[in-house]
Amino acid sequence: MRASPWSLSILFLRFRFLLLRFQLLLLQPLLLHFLQHTSITINNSIIPKVHQSSSNST
Repeated sequence: MRASPWSLSILFLRFRFLLLRFQLLLLQPLLLHFLQHTSITINNSIIPKVHQSSSNST
């Protein structure tokens, strides 16, 4: 039984789509956690600098 390249490409695309959906489902919580962590880190690093500069100007 020989499969035509057309049906093979369709199968491949479907497999890729399923893989992509699975990756998104898997990575979403990780991505959200990472984004929250980075935003917290950015806020912690920026706010003290701004506070210091405002206290120095008085």
